[in-house]
Amino acid sequence: MKYIPNLFLSFITFSFLFGINTAVTPGKIISYEDCKPIKERRGSPLNLDEIEGKLKNERIDSKNLKQWFDEANELRHYFENEEFVNLSNEIYNCILTAGLITPLNAVCWRNKGKIKLRRGDQETGLIYLEQAVKLNKEDPTSLIYIGTVYSNELNDPKSAISYFRKALRLDKINKKSKAKAYIGLGNARDDDRIKHYREAEGLAREIGDKSLLCQALIGKGNVRDGDNIKHYREAEELAREIGDKSLLCQVLIG
Repeated sequence: MKYIPNLFLSFITFSFLFGINTAVTPGKIISYEDCKPIKERRGSPLNLDEIEGKLKNERIDSKNLKQWFDEANELRHYFENEEFVNLSNEIYNCILTAGLITPLNAVCWRNKGKIKLRRGDQETGLIYLEQAVKLNKEDPTSLIYIGTVYSNELNDPKSAISYFRKALRLDKINKKSKAKAYIGLGNARDDDRIKHYREAEGLAREIGDKSLLCQALIGKGNVRDGDNIKHYREAEELAREIGDKSLLCQVLIG
């Protein structure tokens, strides 16, 4: 993921961003192929106008909150389609302005931050992620995202390491997030990098996550942990298997 290095970390007062025209007009129907997982649940094409119209006229409350939240999450994952992502962001905004006290508020801020980061708006993305952490201090995902930006784009390994360590200290952190945090520590050149990459490798193999395993093996190759050629070759096989061109490129450069 690529971000534009420009950041002002102080929190500011800001307005929600509403970028969708909710007027119901015909013609904005997405094909089956563009939304196959959603089609399987709905049994019909996804009509964005229909969703926008419903969002405009239906008040989000405790009864329909989860339904709308799930709707936004489904739309967000089609990041290559601008209309899907814009509508997803609009739903998150409506949830956050509904006045409900719910743990989902923190997740909405986190997901809005991820959308901004993917679009290259690093400053706003980090503000949103910090807001997510403010609402839920036990959220390892937001901490790891923030750490990754500091490490990869802002050339601030000290701050990055601080966020990765915060994530690892959480009681409820799962194995996947642990592996990501250890990879982050290794990439940020924290102390014993070999140890961090080995920890990540073990966790990735345990949970069967080929993408994380590939990243850990690339790290081990980069720091010359034993037979680095062997690590690169296994990472290459994994990258080709999962079809990740970015990881494959890293392996071949390594």
